[in-house]
Formats: sequence, structure tokens, C-alpha cells
Amino acid sequence: CYPRPLGDPWGPPGCLSPCVPPPNDRPAPPEAVVSSGRVEKSPHEQEIKFFAKILLPLINQYFHNHCLYFLSTPAKVLGSGGHASNKEKEMITSLFCKLAALVRHRVSLFGTDAPAVVNCLHILARSLDARTVMKSGPEIVKAGLRSFFESASEDIEKMVENLKLGKVTQSRTQVKGVAQNINYTTVALLPVLTSLFEHVAQHQFGDDVILDDVQVSCYRILCSIYSLGTTRNPYVERQRPALGECLARLAAAMPVAFLEPHLNQFNPCSVYSTKSPRERAILGLPSRVEEMCPDIPDLERLMRDIGGLAESGARYTEMPHVIEVTLPMLCNYLPRWWERGPDTLPQGPWPTAVTGQHLNALLGNILRIVVNNLGIDEASWMKRLAVFAQPIVSKARPELLRSHFIPTMEKLKKRAGKVVAEEEQLRMEAKAEGEDAELLIRDEFSVLCRDLYALYPLLIRYVDNSR
Repeated sequence: CYPRPLGDPWGPPGCLSPCVPPPNDRPAPPEAVVSSGRVEKSPHEQEIKFFAKILLPLINQYFHNHCLYFLSTPAKVLGSGGHASNKEKEMITSLFCKLAALVRHRVSLFGTDAPAVVNCLHILARSLDARTVMKSGPEIVKAGLRSFFESASEDIEKMVENLKLGKVTQSRTQVKGVAQNINYTTVALLPVLTSLFEHVAQHQFGDDVILDDVQVSCYRILCSIYSLGTTRNPYVERQRPALGECLARLAAAMPVAFLEPHLNQFNPCSVYSTKSPRERAILGLPSRVEEMCPDIPDLERLMRDIGGLAESGARYTEMPHVIEVTLPMLCNYLPRWWERGPDTLPQGPWPTAVTGQHLNALLGNILRIVVNNLGIDEASWMKRLAVFAQPIVSKARPELLRSHFIPTMEKLKKRAGKVVAEEEQLRMEAKAEGEDAELLIRDEFSVLCRDLYALYPLLIRYVDNSR
């Protein structure tokens, strides 16, 4: 049977009140959580323990089991358990926004239970029917969702500013406010945004949710994450894969072709189409859409950069941001806008110029990059690239089999034969001091397996689509 909460589904009145602030209750800034010199004990320790140990696991399991129920509509039932009412969907959205505000300002109070709170946000994000809420929900609920995106953009912009000013260091004596911003953004905000944008893209909510104020916030998030991902900094080096994944999910969810601003006039979802010049000025937007993302190159320049990287045989260490940030972003951007471009829609004008040629060229360059890095140590990014490239494989042309896939497979075959021959030779010699040689062979097999996992997920899907 499907869940049908009666009245308030979150429990008796006051159950969440010690921990989740109401929408109009703005918590104190993060710096106020910890007093100078010592951590203050929470006056609500018992309520916090109940929240983290009892209530959060209940919410996690409840929404994990009934996610499809809350995403279903009368016109489209996704599971076998009916669909939630609009009121229930509004309650979930309100809970998500309140819990997000709590994590932003009070996550330090949960100590070792903080990951459980963040995981709960992941599950709630995947249960939001944001389209229904933004279309027909009350203004107070929609305002909560807009506030979440606005706060997210402010926090990521603050992290960019801290990095540019050199405030982010590896030492333990880092400024407290800076450390809290970095910790919250890294541990909570970026992963939750990644889940939320992936959810919005999967259910095609972008055209109804990422509009007006929310679109402006997403533009700011987009610019900040790209700026972070292309920065040379020891902290960014560790976070670059997560930044690239978040940017890729946002690229798939955005209802505007932000890499092709010269065609923005044909996009009815753009804030530059829905807002008057005066309204855009009030929002603080530049007069021209080309100035919204000044640090992000346009589509054609990005394609040329990746083509140059593939042709030159450059290694990962020379351009890590291209492989970890630019490529994942394009692998999600191109399939989304190919569906709205001249190859798919018979009549223009089109808000994008993306064609099958773009997707084919990108996949070919990805395969060249894989070939250039076969056999090298410390290249876990190759497996991630195979995952991100999946959306563009379905549009690949048959010619790629002979020009790219078969040469790559031949190279892998030779490497596999070489490693197997070395193993056989070691077995035949059976030297007493052969332990080091055996470890070396084991490492070579490990690298070979990684290379296979970088190619074969692409090859299998390519063959399935080209039969």
C-alpha cells in the first residue's frame, strides 16, 4: 500500500522544532556557532541526539522507500502506490529547505552524526517534485526553495573569494569562518547540489524550476564552480572531481544554452527573455547575456581546446581542469541541447547550434585522450571519464569503430599480451628473489584493468547502439 500521512507527517507538533528552524527564523551566522577559544555545549543536546539517532534514520528510510510515490502525479504514476497530494509535496520541499538551512548554520552541533544529516538531504532532494511545487505551491514554499539556491550561490562565491585572497591554507591555524565555509561547502553543499541537479535533469524539471531568481542563482553557481575547477590550488586539486561532477549535473539541468549566448534570444526560458531590462537591473544582471559567464569560454572554443589537447598527446598533469571539469560539463551539455537543435527539430529558430557532429567529435577526442594515457600510473580519472562520456555514445557515428575504437583495442591487446608474457616468464624462472618482480607484475595488471574499464564501458554501449 502507498503511504498516506495524515495531517502533519513528521510527527506531533514540536517534534522538529528544537532542530529545524521555521522559514522566517534566520539562524545566526556560522561564526556565532563557536565562541572564541572553545566550543560551547548545546543546550538542546538531548533533542539533537534524538534528531540524529532516531528521527533522521526514520526520514531516510521513509523517503527512500516511497520516493516514487512523492514524484508521481495523477497524469504519470511512476510506481504501483498511487501519487502524493500537492500538500504532501509542499511539506517535503519545506522540510528539505529547513533541513538545508539547519545544515548550513548548525552542522557543527551534530559532530560525528553530520554525515547522516547530509545523507538525509540527498534522499529528500531525490524525492522533490519541484515542478509541481514551483507551478502551484504557495509562495512561502517557493520562497524557501529560491532561498536555498541563493544561499548556495553566496556560499560558493565566498569560497572562491577566500581562495583568491589566499585565506585557504593547509595549516591547522586557518581562520575559523573560512574553515567553516570550506568545510560546509565541501562536505555538504556540493554533494547535495550534485544530487539535486541530477534529479532535476533526470525528471526534466529544469524548464519549470530553474527560472527567474533561481536561474540567476544557478548562473552564479555555474560561474563559481567553473572558476574553482580551473584554479591551480592544492585544495582544489583534491576537490576537482567533485566540482566537475556538480558542474556536469548543472549543465544537464540548466534550461539555457549558456555556452552559446549568441543564440539566447531564441530561448523562452532565459531570464533575458522573461524579464524586462528594468527587472534585470533590479536583479543585478548585466545588460548583455554574454556577460553572465565571462570566465567560461563559448562552445566552439572549448571544442577546439579539447581537440588540441587530444592531438598534442598532452598528459593529465598539463591540463587537469580540461579533463576533470570541461569534459564532464560538455558530455552533459551536448546531449541535452542536441535534442533541441537543428538535427532534432525540423524548424528554427533554435536556441542552440549543437549537432551530431559536436557529439561525434567530442567522443573521438575522448578516445584519443584515453589512448594517450594508456599504461600510465595514477590515472583514476580515466574511469570517471568513461562514466561521464556515456550520454554522448548513443549519438556516435559508425565510422568511429574503424578510426578510433579498433586502434585503441589493438593497443590494449598488445599491452595485455606483454603483461601476460612477463607473468609467464616470471613463473618459468621461479627465482627466489622474485617477490619484487611479482609485485611489479601485479601493478601492471592493475593498470591494465583500469585501462580496460576506461574503454570497454564506452565500447559496449557503442556496439549495442550500432548493431
